[in-house]
Amino acid sequence: NISEITRLSYDLQSGSYIKSYNILKKNKKKYNIFYENMKNLIKNIKGKEVKTILDFGTGEGIKLPYILRFSKKIKKIYACDISFNRLCYAFDFLKKELSQKKLSKIFLFCNKDFELPFKSNSIDVVYVTGVLENMSNRRMNDLILELLRVTKKRLILNEPRKNDITKTDLIRLKKYKLNFNLNYILKKNKIHFKEIKWHPI
Repeated sequence: NISEITRLSYDLQSGSYIKSYNILKKNKKKYNIFYENMKNLIKNIKGKEVKTILDFGTGEGIKLPYILRFSKKIKKIYACDISFNRLCYAFDFLKKELSQKKLSKIFLFCNKDFELPFKSNSIDVVYVTGVLENMSNRRMNDLILELLRVTKKRLILNEPRKNDITKTDLIRLKKYKLNFNLNYILKKNKIHFKEIKWHPI
């Protein structure tokens, strides 16, 4: 099925995100944009009341060190992915990037589709990056409702929009039939949301 194909494809891509990140760090201009985007993300995460975070679809955990660097009040970060291979790369990456004390705040786990092992309203902030674009409307709808179930204060969805990406990316995204209907799904469920535009890299 589609979720199994997705998992296998991510298994095969394992390590590619860290390679891209290491290349990005060598390009000062692009890295500065990435860094500003991380600060923008954290600005919407941090707060005295935010103690727990879930990074759904964490991939190789590249954003996690930035969250811990800028959000001192965070006690636990749960980070999941459907690919166990990618989580292994994430663990190795985080061991190099973080002190043992900071690493102890991160809990990596492999999720099966949308089943999350959390009680309702148990995670302060949940965020997702580039996951929903790979889904049909029905699956996107189901995942959003599950994420809303577990989140206590805020749900952050970082996904591409047609009018905010380059023509090259738009052609690529259309070729792979990626889904741009996030706003439609949110409105259909009568979910109030605010849009923040990030700097494209």
